[in-house]
Amino acid sequence: KALSGRESSGVCEHHDRILLVHANPIFNDDGQTTQGVVIILRDFTQQKKMEQAQKDFISNASHELRTPIASLKGFLELLDSGAKNKHEVRDNFLKTMQVEIERLQRLVEDLFTLAQLDSGISVVELGEHQLDEILHEVVALTSPLATSAGIDLRMEMPQSPLAVVCDRDRIIQVLIGFVDNALKYTPRGGSITLFAHPDRRN
Repeated sequence: KALSGRESSGVCEHHDRILLVHANPIFNDDGQTTQGVVIILRDFTQQKKMEQAQKDFISNASHELRTPIASLKGFLELLDSGAKNKHEVRDNFLKTMQVEIERLQRLVEDLFTLAQLDSGISVVELGEHQLDEILHEVVALTSPLATSAGIDLRMEMPQSPLAVVCDRDRIIQVLIGFVDNALKYTPRGGSITLFAHPDRRN
């Protein structure tokens, strides 16, 4: 197309790379015939992978949102139909509903973080924090899910304190995501251990 005098662009795949190709014709002095073409190649691979990852995340999050919403709706209907009068059943339902609400909250926070990253206004607040306190909070937040799934969730820390420089809220969000995934793929009766150790190389 460029050789025939028309500016052209497109996307092509070359091995494991995705390239954005833009071709501009170079005209002779008469302005009609072309004597060559300038081709600009841009490696689009990483951006394409990120776009696909975002699409996959949004698709998965939408699917994940349906489960707790359907669960909460079902429990509310059961409570309304008479289960609220049975104290043991009611208390069990309320505990499970709390777990589902926390799961919804985490999904909404993940979507909010993604929206911030897309808009370029995400702010990372770095500070020094004790790692055992971070892991304790992660365990506390995910223990109800582990208990309902019949999985033993534990943590192991060295005796000496470990300080880390991080954005506390975001690292907790990331670790909760890891634990959520581990809970999905760990069979009932299994165990998940969160542990940490110092890296003396740094």
